[in-house]
Amino acid sequence: MELALGGKGPLIPNAGGTGYYRFELPQRDWDALIRKSDRLPGGEAQALVDSLVASFQAGRASAGQITELARRMPITRTAMRPMRRAMRWPGSIAPS
Repeated sequence: MELALGGKGPLIPNAGGTGYYRFELPQRDWDALIRKSDRLPGGEAQALVDSLVASFQAGRASAGQITELARRMPITRTAMRPMRRAMRWPGSIAPS
């Protein structure tokens, strides 16, 4: 299904981070959202981290996207936990 939306900037599913679900995006949309990640409010930032890590663990998002998100985002210690887990995921880029 294709949906045309108005507005500027990347679309973030689960606006406000108030829903308890993850989302998946095409690579170009992940990249656009990652580029704006430093401007997201707390709930949306956490939803982005959680969803991107889940996408990485499922073999869809790349280690480069995880790294870029970590570089751009002012991440708190709590928000960093899913990223640390992702780097320990079997088959990830983290050394054993």
